[in-house]
Amino acid sequence: MTPTRRSVLRAVGTASALALTGCQTGDSNDSDADSAPSSAPTQSRTPSETPEQTPASTESPSPTPDRDAEDVLPESGKGWSLMETREMSARMLGAETGIVGEYEAADGTRFRVVVLERFPRHDPTRKAERWACIGWDVAVAYEDFALAAGTGTEQRDYTPETPPHMDQTAIPGSAERSRELLARSPLLSVERVDANEVDCES
Repeated sequence: MTPTRRSVLRAVGTASALALTGCQTGDSNDSDADSAPSSAPTQSRTPSETPEQTPASTESPSPTPDRDAEDVLPESGKGWSLMETREMSARMLGAETGIVGEYEAADGTRFRVVVLERFPRHDPTRKAERWACIGWDVAVAYEDFALAAGTGTEQRDYTPETPPHMDQTAIPGSAERSRELLARSPLLSVERVDANEVDCES
């Protein structure tokens, strides 16, 4: 039978459809390289994004956060020079940390400052009072610290449990300058020295 024009067009259409189907279903080794970038979200951040921040605490910070004895030694300057520091046997004196600072005033007079910090078994006022009782020019108890400054102390025979002492007696008239030096501590001020000075009661 002679093919008609309609049967020829139908045959051509069927062949074209099969050819297109084969192109769409065939495997390609480069399919990943040619594919468009995924639109799925990722965990990366743009420079303008900032991580979520925890709200700041509303609690008041400690007046002496993470400070040890050395941190509160008086600062050099205005005629005062810190010449030397050395650790004290703080635990033998009932504290956790202790430091001695040797200072020189503008006129060459030598002063000493002692600091003990954190007393697990008693109040720092007790230690400051003992310093006052052996002749330190000024002794202060403030927060977790006991501090004293002077040019000398009484000369006695001491045991390790007693407060630190100097190998000379105090220079007459040095008390005011000792107070001035102690007020240069980052922990203290002139007003705090005045308000927290401890006298010998025994």
